[in-house]
Amino acid sequence: MNPFVIFYNLILQIASPLFEFIVRRWKNKVYLFLAVVFSLLVFVDAAHLPIMEKMQHAGFDLMLRYRLFVPKPDKDIVIVVINEASLAALSKEYGRWPWPRQVLGEFLEQLERQNPKAVVFDILFSDPDVYNPDSDTYFDAVVAETTNTFFPILRLDEASDSLSQI
Repeated sequence: MNPFVIFYNLILQIASPLFEFIVRRWKNKVYLFLAVVFSLLVFVDAAHLPIMEKMQHAGFDLMLRYRLFVPKPDKDIVIVVINEASLAALSKEYGRWPWPRQVLGEFLEQLERQNPKAVVFDILFSDPDVYNPDSDTYFDAVVAETTNTFFPILRLDEASDSLSQI
C-alpha cells in the first residue's frame, strides 16, 4: 500500500476525534478557529518556510510542461545563451567568465553581418575591465557602429547621478 495513503489515514484517525470534540464544543465558532489556524499556518510559512513559494514554482512548471497549446517559436528570433556548456567549451580559449569584452565585441561583429533587427544583451556592463581596458574600448567602438544593440539599463532621475559611480 502507498505510504502516503497510510500516513493520511493515520492523521485522520488521530485528528478526527479532536475535530469532532472542537465542533461539538464550539459549534459555529469552529469556523473562527479554523480561520485562526490557517492564518497562523500561512504566517509561519511566509515568515519561515518557503513551502508555498516552492509549490507555486512547481505549479507554474507543471502548467508550462502540460499546457494544451504550445505556440511555435518565432523563426525570426534567436536567443544566444551563455550557459555552463558554452563556458566549458570556450574556457580554454577565453578563460573563466566574465570573458574580456573584446570577445563579446567580436561576437557582435559576427552577428551584425547577418543584419539582425535587434541585439539585446541582458548583461549590465557597469564596471570597467580592469585587466584589459583595451577590451572595453574595442567593445564600445563595435557597439557605437551599430544602431540596433540594446542594454538593460534603467535611467534614474538625473538628480540622483551624484549618488552613483556608474
